[in-house]
Amino acid sequence: MEKHVENNKTDKILLRNNPVFIIFISCVVAAIMSLLGFLSYYNSDTRRTVEQIQINNLEEEIGETSIVPASETLDELYIDTLEKDITSAIDKHSDENEFSASELTDSALGL
Repeated sequence: MEKHVENNKTDKILLRNNPVFIIFISCVVAAIMSLLGFLSYYNSDTRRTVEQIQINNLEEEIGETSIVPASETLDELYIDTLEKDITSAIDKHSDENEFSASELTDSALGL
C-alpha cells in the first residue's frame, strides 16, 4: 500500500514538473482566452459601428463618382471613356490640400 501511495505522489510531481504538460496547458489557456476575446469583439457595438462607418463611406464614394458600366466587349471608346473618368477622379484628390481643424475633429470624421 505504501508503494502505491509513493508512486501516486511521484506521478503527480512528475506531471507538475513536466515541461510538455505545462506548455500544453498554457496553449489551451491562450486559445480559450483568444476565443473569448474574439467572441466579445464580435458581439460588441464597436464592430457594428465600424462596419456602419465603412458602409457609409462606401456609399458616399459610389455616389460621388460616375462609373461607366462595363460593356460586354472592350472597344476603344469604352477604354478612352474609362481612362478619362479614372484620371478625373485621381485629379480631384490633391496632395496639397490643407484641412482646417474643424474638418479633422472626431465628430467630423465620424469617429
